[in-house]
Amino acid sequence: MKKQLQAVIGLGFWALAGLSAARADEAPALPEATDQFLECLSIAEDQRQSDPDPKMQAHWAQYSDIYGANIYAQTQSIQLIFDNIQAKFDKWTNMRRFIPAQSVNNLALAVLNKCDEKALSAMVPLDPYRDALDAYLKARPAAAPAQ
Repeated sequence: MKKQLQAVIGLGFWALAGLSAARADEAPALPEATDQFLECLSIAEDQRQSDPDPKMQAHWAQYSDIYGANIYAQTQSIQLIFDNIQAKFDKWTNMRRFIPAQSVNNLALAVLNKCDEKALSAMVPLDPYRDALDAYLKARPAAAPAQ
């Protein structure tokens, strides 16, 4: 059983490595800290949207703001978040397909812990991010209604 599990994890790793290599050709690399906060933002948003408990949704919304504010403080760009977040969502979705859930959860916790350490070491104000996000969302054209 252990060898089978290792084989599945190994296949998942190589599948993800292939996905990462393919994506590496598509866009320029983000700075490491920005990329890491983007990972955490995608995890927090996924949890916020999927958790049925309103208290946990509020918890994840707070962390989402913290991670987003850190990205914004580094880049001064809300567009960068929207340009890159889907790839992060896709990465975690693919990991869940190929790797056992507990392994993915452990990895997510490790990633979140790193972001939390960075966020706590240099507190970033949330209001500039929230204001920029609100302005960005208001400026976006509304989606066309389905016919």
